[in-house]
Amino acid sequence: MTAYAYPELTHPKVAGKSIPGWGDRGALTRLYEGWDGAAKLQRQKNIVAKDRACARIKPANSTGLDCDEFPFGSTYEGPAYGMHFSVKYLDLSQNRSAGGSLASFYSKERILHRDAFNVMILWNPADGPPPGWPGAWPPPGWPGA
Repeated sequence: MTAYAYPELTHPKVAGKSIPGWGDRGALTRLYEGWDGAAKLQRQKNIVAKDRACARIKPANSTGLDCDEFPFGSTYEGPAYGMHFSVKYLDLSQNRSAGGSLASFYSKERILHRDAFNVMILWNPADGPPPGWPGAWPPPGWPGA
């Protein structure tokens, strides 16, 4: 949610960052690395760009943590697309579980190579801000606010 509502607070720090995947920022496009050599290369570029950004913010003790990216590395809008992405260290098991959920979503909803899709985060403003929320709640322009 922070990446959408407050992209300027995310890493890498980039003035005017606008992270795609929701609303008027443009859809995400599925990147299936098994499609062909070009798709596999693009996926590898996303991994390298993510790892480079993660190395800059790696905590001294990263045991049990995993660096996550958004937009997903499995999209053409992933980290190699430009500087309009976000990385953050998360609990390793939760991050890996979320990756499995994403793969399940692609399969269940039949999101194929080069299919466009959006990500909608469902969070009831009445429930209050998520833990560690950095700014005003609800964020300006948030659905249901």
